[in-house]
Amino acid sequence: GSCSSNQVIVLNQDLVHLPNKLIKYVVIHEACHLKHKHHQKSFRDLVENLCPNYKLLRKELKNIIIR
Repeated sequence: GSCSSNQVIVLNQDLVHLPNKLIKYVVIHEACHLKHKHHQKSFRDLVENLCPNYKLLRKELKNIIIR
């Protein structure tokens, strides 16, 4: 997924093939970019507040190849 500078979130259509927990993490991650543009501490804190196990989910997502 991505969040543009004009606050438009775009998601890869192949996300629909992933488990719901990973889709939810990607949506939360990109939605947090609406408030924080970069992956600084404030961004990570917000993601963690909304998705406490985000580090585990991020690792799981990185192990999946999306075409």
